[in-house]
Amino acid sequence: MKSNPRIRQRCSRTEKERDQSPDKWCSSPPPRRTHLSVQLTHLMGGIGHCLGGLWKRLITIVDDVIDICHWYIWRRWQSPLTHSSVSGDHQNAAGASSLLHMPLLSREIEGRADAFDIWNERVHARYSHEKDGQLLERLWNAAWSIGGDSAPQGLSHTTYTSDRWVDLGFQSDDPSRDFRGGGVLSLTCLVYMAESAPHVFHRLMAKTCGVRSDYEYPFAASCISVVFSLIDALKIRTLSSTHIDASPSSYGFAHLYIRDEEAFEKIVMHTMLYLDEIWLSSSASYMDFPRIQKLVCAHVQRLVGKRWFTDPAMISSSSFTIT
Repeated sequence: MKSNPRIRQRCSRTEKERDQSPDKWCSSPPPRRTHLSVQLTHLMGGIGHCLGGLWKRLITIVDDVIDICHWYIWRRWQSPLTHSSVSGDHQNAAGASSLLHMPLLSREIEGRADAFDIWNERVHARYSHEKDGQLLERLWNAAWSIGGDSAPQGLSHTTYTSDRWVDLGFQSDDPSRDFRGGGVLSLTCLVYMAESAPHVFHRLMAKTCGVRSDYEYPFAASCISVVFSLIDALKIRTLSSTHIDASPSSYGFAHLYIRDEEAFEKIVMHTMLYLDEIWLSSSASYMDFPRIQKLVCAHVQRLVGKRWFTDPAMISSSSFTIT
């Protein structure tokens, strides 16, 4: 039977093309995605994203519930400061010895109730040149000695005024005006940072990290504002040997303070570090400072109230971010 010459020609052409481009013939074309399959893919991706967000939120809620139960159990064990069988001076002594009235805290605090009275005095202490001038001079010397430099001349040792205070972030040549809001405690925090962590102090004062705004926050004045805000956020303004606020952050701070009397200074330092990180990541400017300070202080309040919070350095750790 004779074959059709057109068929032979077509077959030879096909064989020649297959030899020239074998991949084209060996691989089958990908299946076409229908509109329905695309919609299903997007739907499944959205469901997965929502479930992931819900899972993270659920973990946060469970953690908060555990914290609430933790502090509730502590309060259920609370005993009154005074007892009907105790009177007079013995009554006051019993109140002091049963500080915080919590079995989990009493073992640590036994014999150290006076530490919280000292804290209460520090919180309410007001600045005066006669009593606190030496602290201000220590801040002056420590702030300018970073890198081996000597403190500049021109500081009045009677009024402690100088134009160079503005370079540290104060609002005028007289830093005592700024301390009226935060008291001596804010000055103590600045001195602690300058003497114990000079490189951190210089980084925050000189704004050496990141791309900065044209209108930056003044370091010293902002630190004083943060001190004032943290005292209120942590509810520790009235902390004493006979009173503690019934809040997780207040109990958490009491745990830290009884182990380390410089705990608040460390909290302030790491809060300023964290604030600077949020400032840079938000590309913030001067007018954004109140908003960022509020967010950061709320973050610190929540973190200090956690039962596993044991180190102020956790505040500026990258593992704990604002939620």
